[in-house]
Amino acid sequence: MIVTRPSRASATKRNSLRITALLVSVLVAASLGTVSAKAQSAAPGTLSEQLVPPGRSAADTLPSVENEVVVVMKDGASIEDTRRMASSLNGRVVEERSPAGSEKIEVIEFKEARGDKALIASKARELSQAPGVISAEPNSLVEMHYRPNDTFFSQPRGSANQGNLSLIGMPAAWSKSKGAGAGIGIADSGLPPRNYGELPATKVLAQTDVLNGDSVAEDNAGHGSAVSALAAAKTDNRFGMAGAGFNAKVAMCKFSTRLPNGGVGGTKDGLIKCIDWLQKRSSVDVLNLSLGLAKGETSPGITREIKETQELYGKVVVASVGNDGTYTRTQLPASLPGVIGVGSIDSRSSRSSFSNYGPYVDLMAPGNGVVSYVVQNEKPAFAFGTSFSAPQVAGCAALLSAKNYNAGQIKNRLLKSATNMGPAGRDDQTGYGYLNCGKALSN
Repeated sequence: MIVTRPSRASATKRNSLRITALLVSVLVAASLGTVSAKAQSAAPGTLSEQLVPPGRSAADTLPSVENEVVVVMKDGASIEDTRRMASSLNGRVVEERSPAGSEKIEVIEFKEARGDKALIASKARELSQAPGVISAEPNSLVEMHYRPNDTFFSQPRGSANQGNLSLIGMPAAWSKSKGAGAGIGIADSGLPPRNYGELPATKVLAQTDVLNGDSVAEDNAGHGSAVSALAAAKTDNRFGMAGAGFNAKVAMCKFSTRLPNGGVGGTKDGLIKCIDWLQKRSSVDVLNLSLGLAKGETSPGITREIKETQELYGKVVVASVGNDGTYTRTQLPASLPGVIGVGSIDSRSSRSSFSNYGPYVDLMAPGNGVVSYVVQNEKPAFAFGTSFSAPQVAGCAALLSAKNYNAGQIKNRLLKSATNMGPAGRDDQTGYGYLNCGKALSN
């Protein structure tokens, strides 16, 4: 069950400009990215029109999260205990979720904090002591790893082909597995229109929208549509593009939307809900997370959900490494144990200048101007960012899953078969090298 936030929903309608200003300040404070010169100078609506899939509006608005704490509780724990403690700390529950057979997730607001990070952290520590609480942490924004310095949908240039798929050995892989029966779970901004030829209803296992409390995950930002198409677009259908997962299907949990700075993002509590929902789908074998928290930021809730996804549910987790073009040791979720962290390579098979690097980078895949979405007039769109490298790896993982390899075997095959790009073995710049899916599926 998802209980929406009525007070903030009505505030959004009355004061959309105030909410927008708050979101901008939160985004900058969290160091989630910068606004490009192009985005700053664009006329109102220009960037959104480029980002929004055909036939979709850009109506979603995220609430401000700077005064919130996310609380994850054990199944069967008393919500009343947490409510009483929240009240004693001058807080109030603004959202709660109690899905059958899973933890309860609550969002508690402390208006008195007024952006005081130290005070919010203190409140979270106190809440973590409440009976039945698994974790309590400050809420924050989560940014999708596309390149805000480049227009997501650009005009066609030159020959629009998918040479990226040949580079990473997909044709050879498809001769061994076409992914039938495999599922890819995606936490993102939603799916393209229902009549979209690349992802028809027959390619969608399940969908939900935890941002708006809806059963339909409608994409009005474009990011989720592109990620889904790269992972599992309908292939060999004489239309548009091919998806790495070929016959694999997708399950989409929407938690993010377009941000005022032109980027795409959601909230930490929304991501926790999506991971929780996706991990419990028996039809999902691989989880793709083309997103990340601010560099260096940790999250007990996300860490626990990822660990459960791997250890309790036995699923492969793939995540993008980020687009700051800098070295970092901590970039959740990609840097969490067991997660396959994916960076981007360009058309010369070199690390893209924007692709982060560090000890958590495992694999590379094309992410520098890849064909990512074909609109109804069959004109291709080009995507830039590690967000679009990750779903190609997820698609390959789905092909392996369809051949009955388990999560550990899949990760091992992906890493050992990679085409090395630097010193022998693994290195922080490019991990084990770029994906070679054909080799990964070889006996």
